[in-house]
Amino acid sequence: MNALKKVDVIGQASLLILWLLSVLLPFTWEKALMGYFIVGSWQFTSAIIHRLRKDKMLVVSARTHYERMLLVVVLGLASFFNPTVVFIYLYILLFVSPVMAIWYFTISLRECRVWHAKALVHLK
Repeated sequence: MNALKKVDVIGQASLLILWLLSVLLPFTWEKALMGYFIVGSWQFTSAIIHRLRKDKMLVVSARTHYERMLLVVVLGLASFFNPTVVFIYLYILLFVSPVMAIWYFTISLRECRVWHAKALVHLK
């Protein structure tokens, strides 16, 4: 699972950097929104894999808080039937999503570092 954590962190870092560069070099809303979906899809898939493989993964407590927040976001989106409310909710997510993406990246990075530290302890 250590290899999966490394691939996850490297993939997230690469996607975040590529997205930031593509957005900063001539800015377009299409590129900005595409990055939301690409990075968000990667992190959502990663969160599901971590949740399904929780028994074999090292999990920091922040991941549990993140999973609860993600559940609130997904259920919130699914529970609105009024188009105006959905539009307002999506507008709020436009600003919340980058914060959640950075939060998830720091969680993954922290878990990868802990895995590495544990591996070094076992070498002694």
